[in-house]
Amino acid sequence: MISFLLNRLKRLGLIFWKNGDIKTIDRFGPDGFAKLVKFFSNKAVQFQNGYIYHYAFVMLVGFSILLTYLILI
Repeated sequence: MISFLLNRLKRLGLIFWKNGDIKTIDRFGPDGFAKLVKFFSNKAVQFQNGYIYHYAFVMLVGFSILLTYLILI
C-alpha cells in the first residue's frame, strides 16, 4: 500500500518536473532569455559594419530612449 502511494507521488513529481520546470520555467526563464540575447547579438553583429553613421545613429536612438525614459519617470 505504501509503495503504491510512493510510486504515484514519484510519478506526480516527475510530471511536475518535466512539464513545470523544464517545459515552462526553463523555456521562458534562463533558456528563453539566452535565446533573446543571442538573437539581438546576431542582429548587432550584422549592423556593425564599420560605418561611422551607423554608430552615430545607434547613439542617437539610445539617447532618445534614455531621454524618453527620464521624462516619463
